[in-house]
Formats: sequence, structure tokens, C-alpha cells
Amino acid sequence: MEIEIVHQFTTLNEYINKERIPKMGSIIANNIKQKETNLVMREALTYGYKAEEKKYDIEFHWFMKNLRKDPDNISFAQKFILDGLVKANVLKNDTCKYINSLSHYFEKADDWGVTIKLKEWI
Repeated sequence: MEIEIVHQFTTLNEYINKERIPKMGSIIANNIKQKETNLVMREALTYGYKAEEKKYDIEFHWFMKNLRKDPDNISFAQKFILDGLVKANVLKNDTCKYINSLSHYFEKADDWGVTIKLKEWI
């Protein structure tokens, strides 16, 4: 299975900075999580995949307009992506029962986005 999402996800540093805003930080951060999780869910639903009782190796192919951000900062968005895939019923759950491994690849491109490849683990 393969899903492509054209979107510049919130980085870990951006998320942490929002969380630190006095009084409203946790609400703002939660809004980011919900917005990006729902974006992934909507995109994933267009592919028509249905969750099965299988375990997967998952590859994230991140595309960036520039290479100035740290890989761990970008890959933080895997949280929103996995939650969105569960919400879209592409994955049964995002626990180790259904995910064997997570891999990340980064490259420069014309636009921001990610391609998620779910490969059945055997």
C-alpha cells in the first residue's frame, strides 16, 4: 500500500513552541494534532484501503523544498500520520502488534509532502 500526502507538516520544534504558550499552549498543540491527523485520515480514505490483521514495515519518504530542517524534527509528524491511518481504518492500530518497523528517507523536491509505504511484514 502506498499513500501520498502533499502537505508541510508541523515539526517537533514548532509543536513544542506552541505547547509553551502560556495558558493556551496545550489547546493550540492539540488543535494542531487534530488538524493534521484529520488531514491524513481524509487523504487516506481516498485510497480505499481497509485495515487487515497484518503487521507492516512502514516507510516514510519525506519531500522538502530545502534540506535545512533536522530529520528528527520532520519525522515527528509520523505520530499524526499513524493516528490518521488508524482513524481512516487503513491500520488496525499503531501498536507494535501491527507495526514491525518505521523507516524514514529524506529528499529535496519541488513541494513538501510525504509518501507512506506500508509493506506487509512476513
